[in-house]
Order: sequence, then C-alpha cells, then structure tokens
Amino acid sequence: MMMIILTATGMYAQDAIGIKPLKGQSYFEDESPVFQLDEALTSNKSSWLRYDVLSGYREGLAPIKREFGVNFKALVDTVNGLHFVKMYNLSIEDMLTHGLRKPTYVVLEVKDPSKYRYDPKYGSEIEWLRKHGYCYELMIPKGTMKSMKIVDENIERIFGVKCSTQKRKVPALVLFRTSTAEKFKASGGKMLQDDEKGIYRNVSIGTIGGPWYRKDILPFINETGYKGLIDVDLGINVASLAGLPALKEALKRYDLDIKEEPREIEVFVITELK
Repeated sequence: MMMIILTATGMYAQDAIGIKPLKGQSYFEDESPVFQLDEALTSNKSSWLRYDVLSGYREGLAPIKREFGVNFKALVDTVNGLHFVKMYNLSIEDMLTHGLRKPTYVVLEVKDPSKYRYDPKYGSEIEWLRKHGYCYELMIPKGTMKSMKIVDENIERIFGVKCSTQKRKVPALVLFRTSTAEKFKASGGKMLQDDEKGIYRNVSIGTIGGPWYRKDILPFINETGYKGLIDVDLGINVASLAGLPALKEALKRYDLDIKEEPREIEVFVITELK
C-alpha cells in the first residue's frame, strides 16, 4: 500500500506540468485528507505512511489567512498519529514564501513571472488564480516534522525551482534628514500607530515607511542615523498612499525626506532550474 500511494502521489504532484491526475485524487476538500486510510493503516501506529498532493484551483475554497500573513495550516491527527499541512488556492510564490514575504522582497529568476505572482495588470485576481492557483496537502507521521523544510523541498521539486536567501540590490524607499534637527523626537507616553490618519506616537522611525500589510510597499531603509522613537503627525492616509509626493510633502515639517533608490538588502530568490 505504501508503494502504491507514493507512486500515485508522484504522478499527481506533476499534474500542474501536464500529467493527467488520477480520478480518485481530483477532489480536494477542506478539513478532510485527500486519501481515506483503511483500517489496516490506521491500526498500524508505527507506520511511515506519507504523501504530498498538488491540485489546481478549487472553486469555493478560500485561502488560509492567519497571523502575520501565514497562509497555511497544520492539523495533527492524534488518534492515528498523523500530521497534515494544507494550502488552498495560492500562487506558486505564495506557496513558497508561506505569506511571510512581500513581493517587493522576492526576486523571481524565472522565464514567465506571470505564472508565479499575480499583478493587477493581469486583470481579475480570481480569474488569474483559476489558471495559476494551486492547492497542496502533505501528510507525514506525527512527530517527524520539525520545520517547513520538507514542504519547501516538495514544492520546489514539483515546480522545478530552487529557493534561497541572498543579498541583492532592489528598489527601496530611503528615508533621510534634510537638517540635523530632531523635530520628530518622541516625548514619551503611550504608543500609537494610526496609518489612516498618519499619526505615530512613541514608535520606531521605520513605522512611517508604510503599513506592513500593504504588499506593494517597497523595502524601507532608514538612513537618518536616528535610532530612537518618534512622534509625528503626517496628516495623510498612509495606508492608501499610491505614491511618494504626498508623503514627501508631509515629512518636510520634520526636516525629513524620502526617495526611491536601489539598495542592497536580503531578499528571497526563486530560481527556475534548467
């Protein structure tokens, strides 16, 4: 049984690159394992049964959204001693980054980036995901998973890519001073961050680089040399900013300015294997 499942998994995992899926694996249901384990397998508590399965986009299955942008979930079956990891309707980039890295911190060394990452210029995100979104499930014995490394390696193998963390020069937002004054220095008190009103009290200077939940915000580099906390009232909606002009104007009163320039930072690189 183990050999049969591993072989079937290998065939199905390659469905995205042109191999016809097995009929019994074409239905991916939330909260339910892809395979139904029979009595012989569930009674064998020391079994090393495992599989990983990839399917295309599944209608009506919402992507997982958890703290800090995490887009997968882990389920532990304590009765049968199994550990599951599941991802739903994600791009290849999101599957590999687990939702923890913004696109502006990810470098795609691939032939066709449009297959890896959604861009508003492609039109409807749902329509794009129907063509380029995937679901993934991994099952391994409980206690054998120490990190997401096994998931990463499996997904890399399926899509024929290799991921690494490297120092690269990429577009960034660089904050700098226009005088030696510290008009932004915090006076103490309760911490406050209101991106919609542009009010920041007793927070780090990096906070004014834009709300971190915005995927399109460029990497923020603080080159002011100031390492303390700040109090600033920008009087603009930083959360909805579409460009730099309004932010540059608001920063003037604190003798601060911001510019877009390349800087070398640590990024996540996805490289297609030849």
